Amino acid sequence: MHGFKMLFLKLLRFAILGAMVLLCCACKSTPEESRWLLRFGSYETLGQVRCIERCASVEAQYNFTSMQGDDILFEHRGIQAISHLAGQAQRLRIVTLEDDSSRNTQQVRVGELIYAAYICDAVTRDGFLLTQRCHSQPAFAIDVQVNTYKQPIALSQWVPYLQQTITLTRVN
Repeated sequence: MHGFKMLFLKLLRFAILGAMVLLCCACKSTPEESRWLLRFGSYETLGQVRCIERCASVEAQYNFTSMQGDDILFEHRGIQAISHLAGQAQRLRIVTLEDDSSRNTQQVRVGELIYAAYICDAVTRDGFLLTQRCHSQPAFAIDVQVNTYKQPIALSQWVPYLQQTITLTRVN
């Protein structure tokens, strides 16, 4: 009986680990799905998007990089960080602070400096479009289009510090 119990516990452990791996696999992409176009004002460039697993929250982050050195980190709620953009080094982070279930505060940080803080509504979903309205000067929306796997395939976001809209679009 002891051997059966040990076998059962090993199988249960294996099943739990397998389920955890499945939950963490938010990154379902093929090489051609990772080609993206970055637009920032008159600047345009092609680059690659790499999915970064985040098992603790089951949400994945995505990292856009280009041959010109552009480096943008984003997720389903929009841009999280910009290290390099259009030939310029940036130390820009957009931090979301959860206020309650219907709103949150976003801070735009440049290095250690908090450049701006504003209130954003909860993300709403309309089919494959996720939208978050933010109340700053000017008011703006973060639009993220997702595929059937709930992975971003297009993003459009006004960035207060840069005073321009950044768009990322998967091309294939």
